[in-house]
Amino acid sequence: MLQRVAVNAARQTLRARGRRRVREIPSSFVAARQDPVVDATVSRADAAILDAALARLPVEQRAILVLHHLEGRTVAELATILDVPLGTAKSRLFTARRALADAIEREEGR
Repeated sequence: MLQRVAVNAARQTLRARGRRRVREIPSSFVAARQDPVVDATVSRADAAILDAALARLPVEQRAILVLHHLEGRTVAELATILDVPLGTAKSRLFTARRALADAIEREEGR
């Protein structure tokens, strides 16, 4: 229940900021977000690209990516938290990953 409240609060906050507009995420991006010691120049650049790409995503896509990849939630847990069927959670996660990959490509092309 508390998780659902947190997800809804995050969605409302992000909606208030306005919507912004992701294939496979390079491992260097993930390492850049998790280990500040990894080559400082590369990690800062990668982290900036990832942050900008995430900012482009709709709130729902950002939320499912954060829950799954940063908090380590299973797809079944995502379905429960988001109050959707398991197949819908899988589909949304797939769509969010694809949207993030597209956004990263756009950010790298800048």
